[in-house]
Amino acid sequence: MGNVKRRPLLLILLCIIIACTCGYFLFKGDDSASSSQSSAKTTDGKEADNTLKQPTFNTKQHSLTEPTSIWVVVNKKLPLQPKTYTPTDLVVPNIQLRSNITSDERQVRQVTATALASLAAAAKKDDVTLTLESGYRSYNMQVGLYNRYVSQQGQAVADSQSARAGHSEHQTGLVADLGGVTRPGCNVEA
Repeated sequence: MGNVKRRPLLLILLCIIIACTCGYFLFKGDDSASSSQSSAKTTDGKEADNTLKQPTFNTKQHSLTEPTSIWVVVNKKLPLQPKTYTPTDLVVPNIQLRSNITSDERQVRQVTATALASLAAAAKKDDVTLTLESGYRSYNMQVGLYNRYVSQQGQAVADSQSARAGHSEHQTGLVADLGGVTRPGCNVEA
């Protein structure tokens, strides 16, 4: 029962880590432009003020509802539209995979794969080996998973631990559950 209570917290933490990693790669600046000023001259010989402006966060840059958007919000109250959406850019990331991972779950969207590979490489520097436990889940896979939870634990418990099909972040291909060979006791368990 202890693992059941920690599972939602672990999943939330992993989602935050992946979101932050994706955000880092989306918003990091070009290192060659790190100087805040340059001393260019205008055509009349005067110093030009070429102070680089820090970019502002543009909340309109990506859609929160379009399923292809990296900012799409999906939860119990906000389903994907269409509910059966399947990403078109699913790939297998360059990260160690859970031994019994399904062919669907080993995939994530390309942007997530890039972030996961960077995260795994950074963890490896600290002698931590991360594994992909679960990535993309199709609509049909989520139907089966949710129904299994309902039959085993009842609908109230299933609703507290699992998303219904069309309401799972995993279906976006932007989410991954991570575990590892370093501390396998922290892996996502059935």
